[in-house]
Amino acid sequence: MKPPELEIADMNEAAQKQPIDDVQALEAIAVEAARFLHDKRAGDISVLRVRELLPISSFFVIASGGSARATKNLADGLEGLLKPMGLPRLGIHGRKEGRWVCLDYSEVVIHIFERDARRFYDLENLWVGAPKVAIEFGPPKEEEEEEVDVMEDGFTD
Repeated sequence: MKPPELEIADMNEAAQKQPIDDVQALEAIAVEAARFLHDKRAGDISVLRVRELLPISSFFVIASGGSARATKNLADGLEGLLKPMGLPRLGIHGRKEGRWVCLDYSEVVIHIFERDARRFYDLENLWVGAPKVAIEFGPPKEEEEEEVDVMEDGFTD
């Protein structure tokens, strides 16, 4: 298996954003990303604090999607969640194939794998010295259903 193909984000946009140095704020962002993944039915979600082991990042969020399409959809949703949080996006890797999508926000890096790719790369074992952030997940939030107005004749408006 080869690592995912690199797709570079608009570096001008990333360069304009200031990095967040507050570790608690970064952890809160990583946890929010993990909760989003849980609500969207991603599996086996872990948040690792790699700050003490890796000089270029503070947290890894690792999750599994059921298929390449699911990993791509999860990544797309996370982009929408993270964009207003102010982290500079350095790149997205592997979106085209979808087996391993990596969203690189420098201090928070999110890895979304298909299940077999996750077993193969085994990032938790690679970073076994990184402490896991404790997160309690409740039941996934139900997505709000869009209200549709039904007219008297049975057609929608």
